Amino acid sequence: MEKREVYESSIENINFENIIYNENNLNEKKCILCNKSFNYKYKMLGRTCLSNLYEQLKVPKFSIFVNKENHLLNIIALKKFKLFLSEAKKQALLENYIALDYLKKMNIASLNELQRDIENNIKEISFKTKLSPSMFPRYSINDFYKVYRDYIKFMVLINKARLNNEESGLNKYDESILALFSIAFDIEKIASPLYYYVYYYLQYLFWKTVVSGGYMAKMPLSSYLLNMSLEIDKEYDESERISIENEDIKNILLNNQNFTKIINENLTNDEINIQNQACEFNDGDLLFALHKASFNIYGSKAGVDAWNLRIEILDKYDFTDIKGFKEHYKDTDSIPKSLLASELNNYAAISSSYNVIKPYAFKIILNIDNYRK
Repeated sequence: MEKREVYESSIENINFENIIYNENNLNEKKCILCNKSFNYKYKMLGRTCLSNLYEQLKVPKFSIFVNKENHLLNIIALKKFKLFLSEAKKQALLENYIALDYLKKMNIASLNELQRDIENNIKEISFKTKLSPSMFPRYSINDFYKVYRDYIKFMVLINKARLNNEESGLNKYDESILALFSIAFDIEKIASPLYYYVYYYLQYLFWKTVVSGGYMAKMPLSSYLLNMSLEIDKEYDESERISIENEDIKNILLNNQNFTKIINENLTNDEINIQNQACEFNDGDLLFALHKASFNIYGSKAGVDAWNLRIEILDKYDFTDIKGFKEHYKDTDSIPKSLLASELNNYAAISSSYNVIKPYAFKIILNIDNYRK
């Protein structure tokens, strides 16, 4: 999904006819920030949101101003040296100012283009210019408010998860990391560029934490392949296969009894030439990293019960299927880990839709001299 295409597809999102001070529906006014209904004197903001905005935007409160909403509009106009603005232009200015404040606080690189547009909107607004829909942000202030709220919740929880992992190890880390799922893994929001880019960023942070955190500590191969998926820039090409030749991975596999059992079962002749043989792993690291793969074994006998071997493990790294708890129940040594395993798989499938976790075909190559059963 190209950034430009996703971003420009939202240009029709503005509902300009009802954006000015709720003028068309005065009996059902809704706060532009939290979207809750209110029925008192303010035209744009509920009392609580208005009070929060004063604090957020660092605007001093003065009791002499009875209408604190008008005071906020006037102060922001003065801050930006915008004089003689109509009420509608003041609203446009305030909405852009609030949106810009949220974007700066999140500081997500993929939203820089949106930030520049909002900064241009602020420059454009003056008493000379004609009011138009393009002067308002592309998304509602409620949308900016919600993504920023999710961003803050997520950052608090992920820092807690990291701290829990450092202090208490795997079990407590499991509980705290599960709390992150409900925030940034919303597949229904993928069509909105604003949510897409914020959730993309949060999901990326989540999986980076999984890679480095306690859950993956005993799964080095799974961690390696996941991290590779997060860092791939190019689109997946089925005709290409990434070659992985790594001594650490070689040692991981050779120290796995299930893996060496499969190899040993195929060492029946002096000359070995086995191609495209299916193999399946049902426990721990290899379950998550490979599960169902195929392998080639080439080699020749180098002595009594010894072989020089070249082993190639071929697989595709992807998450496309939602799986239930029962499918992982026998794959781990505890119910919490099984629950976490099924959740990780399912949210990895969502992250694949966001293109955070990118599919790729790979071939792990092991060159082994004097391999012994």
